[in-house]
Amino acid sequence: MSLLRLQEVTVRYGGLLALDKVSLHVDEQEILGLIGPNGAGKSTAFNVIAGTVRTTTGTVRFGERRIDGRSPAVLAREGIARTFQHVGLFESMTVLENVAVAAAVRHRSRRQARRRAFEALAEVGMADDAQRIAGSLPLGHQKLVAIARSIVGDPRLLLLDEMMSGLSDEEIDRTVTVLNRLRRGGLSLVVIEHIMEVIDRLTDRVVVFSSGRVLAEGTSAEIQQDPAVRATYLGEHVA
Repeated sequence: MSLLRLQEVTVRYGGLLALDKVSLHVDEQEILGLIGPNGAGKSTAFNVIAGTVRTTTGTVRFGERRIDGRSPAVLAREGIARTFQHVGLFESMTVLENVAVAAAVRHRSRRQARRRAFEALAEVGMADDAQRIAGSLPLGHQKLVAIARSIVGDPRLLLLDEMMSGLSDEEIDRTVTVLNRLRRGGLSLVVIEHIMEVIDRLTDRVVVFSSGRVLAEGTSAEIQQDPAVRATYLGEHVA
């Protein structure tokens, strides 16, 4: 069953056509990858889902609700969370305090917020670091804290924007393991990612963008064999 569906979505910035009648969907407990060259439209589609870009035409539905035009704050209450390329932690605060700040939006008492924050840290394998100062952590650990902060409100859909950028192979392995565990727990994910090995290991399906349109859709193995995809994008990454 589809959790999220974009139907014939077009986005124009003045005379620039950023998205041209794009349709895609995300199923329950699915990890969908968005890939394509810079300027292809994947980030615009991602930001439409996140509520930071408005559609010109077309519809976006989350579950039974139509959500195009709604603010990120409203979408967060509906069950859509996101991370950013820049981690954005409060570096002088502890790991637990960083996540508890986000938890306080949903929980009235400080004790409840801290309890839920600790649970979210445990879900990403960072509970043992709860009392460390966030700015002292390596980048890979900071990104796991950012994921914990995003899931502390119990979203149904998590949007990840180049989460693996700047990480070591070991940190990527750990993050992929965490994300797969979250998916098994009921979360759906949409990921923008340039590292094709991560796309191979993490995603169930991939949507390839080119010039504001969907060029191809399928499993990672399927899209890597698509001649049009190889010509426009994967030639840079696949021999």
